[in-house]
Amino acid sequence: MDPNRFRLSDHDFGASVDPQSLGKQWDLSKVSIILDDRVVIDSVSDDGEENYEYTVTFEPFRIQQKVNGQVTMVLNKKDTLMFEDYQTFYQEKPTQLYINGTWQTLTNLTDDILASDCFFPLLQSLPFTTLERHFGPHFLGTGTFPQSKNPQTWVSDYIKTLKLEQQSNYARTSFMFGIYMAHEHLYGLPERANKITLNVTSGWQEPYRLYSVDKFPHNEWDNTGLYSGVPYVTGHSVERPDASVMVMTAAETWVDIVDYSPPGKGPGRLLNFITEGGQLELFMLAAHSPKRIHKRLAMVTGFMRLPPLFSLGFHYSRWEKTSARKIMEYNDKFEENGFPLDVLWMDIAHTLDNQYFTFHPSEFNPRDLEELRNIINISDRRLVAITDPHIKKSQNYHVYNTGLELESHADPDNVPRNSIFVKDQMLRTFSGNCWSGNSVWIDFLNQRAQNFWALQYRYDLFKGTDRLFHIWIDMNEPSVFSGPEGTLPKTARHVLDDSGASIVMHRDVHNAYGLLMSKATYQGVLEREEEVEQRQRPFVLTRSAFFGTQKYAAKWTGDNRSNKDEVDNSISMLLSLGIAGIPFVGADIPGFYGNASDEVMVMFYQLGGWYPFMRAHSHVESTHREPYLQSELVKRTIKDTVYLRYELMHYIYTTFYEASVTGIPIMRSMWLEFPSDPEVIEMSDQFMFGGAILVSAKINGALFSNNRYFFPVSEDDDGKWWSIDVYLPSTQHGIQKNICWYYYANKLRGTQNLPENNFLKNILLQNNEYGVYVKGGSILPIKLHGNAQSILRTALAPIRLDIYLDYDRSYAEGVLYMDDGESFKYETNKEQSHIRYKYQNGNITCESLYTDDRYYPRATDIFIVEINVYGLEKTPYRVLTPSRKRAFRDFEYSKLKQTLTIKGFRLPLESLKAIRSKPRRIAEVQFE
Repeated sequence: MDPNRFRLSDHDFGASVDPQSLGKQWDLSKVSIILDDRVVIDSVSDDGEENYEYTVTFEPFRIQQKVNGQVTMVLNKKDTLMFEDYQTFYQEKPTQLYINGTWQTLTNLTDDILASDCFFPLLQSLPFTTLERHFGPHFLGTGTFPQSKNPQTWVSDYIKTLKLEQQSNYARTSFMFGIYMAHEHLYGLPERANKITLNVTSGWQEPYRLYSVDKFPHNEWDNTGLYSGVPYVTGHSVERPDASVMVMTAAETWVDIVDYSPPGKGPGRLLNFITEGGQLELFMLAAHSPKRIHKRLAMVTGFMRLPPLFSLGFHYSRWEKTSARKIMEYNDKFEENGFPLDVLWMDIAHTLDNQYFTFHPSEFNPRDLEELRNIINISDRRLVAITDPHIKKSQNYHVYNTGLELESHADPDNVPRNSIFVKDQMLRTFSGNCWSGNSVWIDFLNQRAQNFWALQYRYDLFKGTDRLFHIWIDMNEPSVFSGPEGTLPKTARHVLDDSGASIVMHRDVHNAYGLLMSKATYQGVLEREEEVEQRQRPFVLTRSAFFGTQKYAAKWTGDNRSNKDEVDNSISMLLSLGIAGIPFVGADIPGFYGNASDEVMVMFYQLGGWYPFMRAHSHVESTHREPYLQSELVKRTIKDTVYLRYELMHYIYTTFYEASVTGIPIMRSMWLEFPSDPEVIEMSDQFMFGGAILVSAKINGALFSNNRYFFPVSEDDDGKWWSIDVYLPSTQHGIQKNICWYYYANKLRGTQNLPENNFLKNILLQNNEYGVYVKGGSILPIKLHGNAQSILRTALAPIRLDIYLDYDRSYAEGVLYMDDGESFKYETNKEQSHIRYKYQNGNITCESLYTDDRYYPRATDIFIVEINVYGLEKTPYRVLTPSRKRAFRDFEYSKLKQTLTIKGFRLPLESLKAIRSKPRRIAEVQFE
């Protein structure tokens, strides 16, 4: 293998792999046994939960992974490891080709000369349909299909592109390897709009392709690769430890999956990875549970950074002609109609002639912009503006001119390292067509270009913005309307700013372009505040993602459609991204393209309230989606959904915090929480949000509209019913006792909307009902938001503790994490609180999970004012206060609902000292 092959992790500035969090660095000499034909590496995880054994054999080459004595993976199981590293068929000079005995310049490459190429007769003989299928526009220099279906024209363009690549003296390299995974069920390889499980591809479908492209709109239930290409596969089995393979290549990659079940070994799969370039760098991960796999993945690629609190609320966006006045009108209308809202978005029309980092001078004049900022600030909301990576090629555009000026200067050693824009094959600035017209693209592989991009977010350069503005980065696959497959040509060049100004072909780094843009954007939004103490957590939304994106940006699933299939499809798409280590994800509600019916609106909003990222967004040709313009049914659905999200915001924010320190996704596949239950392994129509809440979505549409059956419905429900299938597991990995569940809407267990455990049941719901269940043994901190119209207005809102007793009705616990939700003081000043609440045989206590002096100062200003205990069979006769010297007077117990309610007190969320020494009693329930 050529040691000079490009290695992404060496040139991405720590974006995809986080060396500092890789954990223990083993001295392999101390854990290895070296034999003549193999090396055996034996180690134990830090906590002793896993014993790892790696056996490296030399001939034939193999790496076998065992966890706790069980084989989980074998690299090169079928001897498919191979490298392809070849040069050209021609003698070469930098700007000339030697053809037919003479040197020819590029401009002299006529069709007659090209026809002399050894490939030409073969290609010319093929039918056009074959050429179109196998040598599509992604191989052509123009990137477009010829006007006439003339094989001569087609083949000439292909040969010219091939010769250009050869002329650059850049070796064509690729590699392939196979890996056996001892699991029948595989997941990962985002991004595609299909079921969460990966199918066997051999024999009936094309291999999975990982190549980031712009698809508008994308189709549902389709294996076509979309906006991201993340080469990560994890396998899960009830019988053996979980295992994952992570391939650190950003080049186009194909993955073929073959059914392979060795005798006596159980069902498994063979995966063949074929990638176009780069260096072979892979990670073999394994653990006895899927949650531990996520921790290991995050240790390699980095942990998600805790986002600002406002970004977990409700976002409203529309692609349309806009102005500061229009955005203020939206803000006012949401207020007047009583709709909660947290963020208003600005698509490309806010700019001057699609020149990013500008505002249209008349529609966003300085006076209107100032008024907009004041109104948004008073409303406790935020703004998001779009900045795409294509830069308009105009002498009147300061970003373009400044970039060219920087590029004109070489370093003192006369080496030109200031490559701000991507180059073409001849190392000229590449230009193509996108929203800005004739455009150039930022070269995010170059550190100086990254710094240049980050600098554009300074308030004195992005004039009109302030701390209220956060950023949306779109079209960063990157999308090039005139390019092959609508993206940059693979032969485009990136110039690094290393000692030799190394040149890298785009084909080697394509899938990481969006990641590196996310990194530079995060840096820019962070550093626009010059005073470090004043810096806020950036919110950045990206369309293209790769390993490491979670450290810089949230991710949405792109241009979905307004239909029922997209509702169902979105669950698998978001779960797959979470599995690959990208947890802050969402899909546009109620579908970006098309006109949504009321039925689709209800389905999308009720599900979208459980997306980690919740945004309503629509196409310019779609009907207006403003909530206050919808039917009464949809209006109520939107309000109920967002307020339910507000109600659970403490739980949601705590789940985000846990994801930031454990790597476990926010929105979780059922098998992630219940890995020993075979019934949930392929389940994709329900999921867990955190560890306590199960969501079963309405994905089939309303069934009928009369109320003759079951029981009456109210008039404003239109008499509609929805059918959902619900499965509630009865056991959990590592927990010996049974699990019980509560229906969230009425807090009861054993109701008509609650199936028996381990039994799939069809449930009927009305329009305003959700398929949401809480796992017994959980405590949820409920924010009493008082119908506030932004989440930031609820900073000091009181809390109610909802206690859902476990199967034995004797125990429950839950945690609450708090900080200021916007700064980095939780890191720099230890201003954070992490509290565990417990109910045990009538005693309700709290304790800090920190052993040092960490606390969130404003936690003393937030009060618990109510406690509900659900599933309580025994009748209490009194409830004692924390001191046990007196009893609470204001408490009620319902035998029918088995619910105890305690009110009439104000207990500070955290006492600065008492909570730190030992668990503090909140109340004691005494029974008859």
